[in-house]
Amino acid sequence: MSTYYARVASGERVLPRDYQGVSFTLHENVDGQWRERAYAYNLYREGEFASDGSCIRIGKSSLSQTSDGWRLTLSERRLWRGVIDADITFRPVDSMPDLPPHGVDDGHTWICIAPHCDVSARVTTAGGQEIVFQGTGYHDGNFGLLPWERNILWYWGRVLPAGEGKDAFIYYHFENEGGDSQSTTVITRDASGIWQAEEADFVGSHPLMTDRTPEEKSAILISPQWRHLSFQTLTTKRMVQVSADKGWLLEGPFYNRWSISSDARSGIGEVFRPHYLTHPLWRIMMNTRLRRRSA
Repeated sequence: MSTYYARVASGERVLPRDYQGVSFTLHENVDGQWRERAYAYNLYREGEFASDGSCIRIGKSSLSQTSDGWRLTLSERRLWRGVIDADITFRPVDSMPDLPPHGVDDGHTWICIAPHCDVSARVTTAGGQEIVFQGTGYHDGNFGLLPWERNILWYWGRVLPAGEGKDAFIYYHFENEGGDSQSTTVITRDASGIWQAEEADFVGSHPLMTDRTPEEKSAILISPQWRHLSFQTLTTKRMVQVSADKGWLLEGPFYNRWSISSDARSGIGEVFRPHYLTHPLWRIMMNTRLRRRSA
């Protein structure tokens, strides 16, 4: 989600190594509304990538494997002044699953590497405030050929219980704009702690998020957005409710992140529309939220 994609889609010959990015966002619930506490999105032309995948270093930030998971150390300049520092560890809950990638060879592929992790974090804001917290998280990856097919979008989300609960639920839904479903994958963990990925039937309802009540946060979206998502496989059926009453974690023309709930548990959902990245206006807007940095 940098200017790299728009350049590729327009036919320019640009090198991926010139667009290595580090993005970090921290939100806090203040008086019932989500507020952005820390944000950085920086692009670099230098990076180190271990051939065995054990470590990635970009700028002054790194992601490295540990004996029981991953450690993310981050030191990134904000858009204007100040630096955000963070030290975050991800430890997979139960055993690591061997889940296959999902997608098509000539398009976009998604792989869920660690669906459920215990997370410990220490973040220092640009103002010097230290924030320490524990929670849940996950680790996934995306890859494929560019540019993507026009007028596609995909949703993905996760509802992760604290501790070693067995009802972790992850979904990945890929469709044509307009609601024609292409593929849906649901990842769950059974009572024995075994992860499984299944193709699912998907039903969405109330597609326009712009019909929200005046009490809900106003939207700048100009494309459809599912309010309810229903997934059913041979072994599970889950309903996901998009929660807009506390505001959105990120709201924009091509990418959104929001709170979701399923079976009285909360989580995070996302949607991405790559075609919008090529719009001249959104390209200008993107440049206001990222910075080119030297290592």
